[in-house]
Amino acid sequence: MRDETRYWETRDEGLLITEVAAMNRVVARIAGKLSDVHPPGVDVRAPIFRHNQFEHLEMNDDAEGGP
Repeated sequence: MRDETRYWETRDEGLLITEVAAMNRVVARIAGKLSDVHPPGVDVRAPIFRHNQFEHLEMNDDAEGGP
């Protein structure tokens, strides 16, 4: 089993939230870049685009209160 958030070992909800926020920022940046450079006629879709703070995540600011 693998737990990138370390919640399994720590049961620390604050740590879980921080780690998930960091992961969301990484996914948003990658999805945003792919969306920016996709060729005409190719539709880039990802659930992260529906996140209510997507633009903040993509720009790596602290909208979610994470690091």
